[in-house]
Amino acid sequence: MRQPVNTQIKCHLQRILTAKAIPQAKLAEISGVSPTTINCLCVNKFGRIDMRTSTAICDALQITIADLFELAQKN
Repeated sequence: MRQPVNTQIKCHLQRILTAKAIPQAKLAEISGVSPTTINCLCVNKFGRIDMRTSTAICDALQITIADLFELAQKN
């Protein structure tokens, strides 16, 4: 029987956007990622992570994947 997973992937996109003073709409424009997808990442409401999407966001913001995501313990 599988053990329950006690970790989750957390996205720090909203924190990064706030620190860089970049609105979600501007990130959508410069990254080519849909505003809906960006919003879902900002509020940590996503079921899977597409590598092309992650790469586009990281490239647009000049950050690494490790800056964007964290493997954290579930609350």
